[in-house]
Amino acid sequence: VSAQIKSWYKHGETWDSKFCTIASTYEECRAECVGLYLCLDHSVLRIFGHEGKDAEDVMYVNWLNMVRAGVLGLEFYTPQSKTWRQ
Repeated sequence: VSAQIKSWYKHGETWDSKFCTIASTYEECRAECVGLYLCLDHSVLRIFGHEGKDAEDVMYVNWLNMVRAGVLGLEFYTPQSKTWRQ
């Protein structure tokens, strides 16, 4: 089953103009998800010279760093306006 394209960028539209306030946040999330996914692939880690216990440590630290970033990100929520500042 092939999906048909139902919409596209119109003349003059860009990622940032179309998605405004969420564009950079979404892009950052995408990049972090790719990094988390790739850090679980032993063949990718091997390219960078990480194998065995060293590779396991890279995976652990990468995930731990993302958890920490998520917790630290809570300070950017503004309850009064129910919005995120970053």
